[in-house]
Amino acid sequence: MSQPSEECIEDAIRHMHERAFRRLFHRYQGTEQPKRCPLCGRYGKDIFKRRKNTEYNDEESNWVTGCGECYQAMEDYYTELWAEYYASVL
Repeated sequence: MSQPSEECIEDAIRHMHERAFRRLFHRYQGTEQPKRCPLCGRYGKDIFKRRKNTEYNDEESNWVTGCGECYQAMEDYYTELWAEYYASVL
């Protein structure tokens, strides 16, 4: 028996990944499909554009798109950064 071609193996792997994704997110059928967080790469339904705790001149830099967990981690980081800044200034 001959070995399967590399293309056949890639098709099989792609098919397995598609089936796994559909199985994993079957509960979302009929609703909004989950999106992928650009920060951590996880899928979820809470991927939104949110305002950061910054005041850059470029307004677009004050916003970040990500999941709730990544946003909370970023907010914690900026809260600590601002606390250190104000402690050194005052």
